[in-house]
This record gives sequence, C-alpha cells and structure tokens, in this order.
Amino acid sequence: MRVRNYRKRRPEPRDVLLLIEVADSSLAGDQGEKAELYATAEIKDYWIINLLELCIEVYREPRRGKYAECNAYHFGQSVSPLTYPKVTLDVNYVFAQ
Repeated sequence: MRVRNYRKRRPEPRDVLLLIEVADSSLAGDQGEKAELYATAEIKDYWIINLLELCIEVYREPRRGKYAECNAYHFGQSVSPLTYPKVTLDVNYVFAQ
C-alpha cells in the first residue's frame, strides 16, 4: 500500500477503502442520495450503521450510480471490509448486545 501525501492533493474516491455512515434521522438520505453519489464516485465498499433497525447495511458493486449489491447484517452476524477480508466486525459488538 502506498503512503499518500494529502498535503499536496485531496483524497479521491479511489483512495477510499471503506466509507461508513452512522444513521438514524439521516437514514433515508444515506440510503438514497448519498448512496447514489458514492456509487457514482465508484466507492466500492459503503456501509451504513443503521441505528433504527440495529443492523449494518453493506453496499458494494457500484454500477452507473447504483449499488448492485446490498446486504444487511444483523445480530449474530459479522462482516468484513473488501480490502481487509481477514478483519471482521461483529454486529453484536457495534450495538453492544
């Protein structure tokens, strides 16, 4: 992995390894407008920590402004980022259950 010098330039979408939003009142916007923006920018791994439904929504496979893959992970499940598949995040841990 290359070290990037962001003093000389701003990060670009290709620099984003994982983008996470935490949502309650902003959930509709995170699932809609933001998801479209991120998919258009080709952010490959976009997660929403959904505080209303107590799950982690994982959006992947951006294509033409939409995510082709969307999965929700609930209590008892875990999820791994695309760039670090050996690292797992337990949903129970996120919601302290």
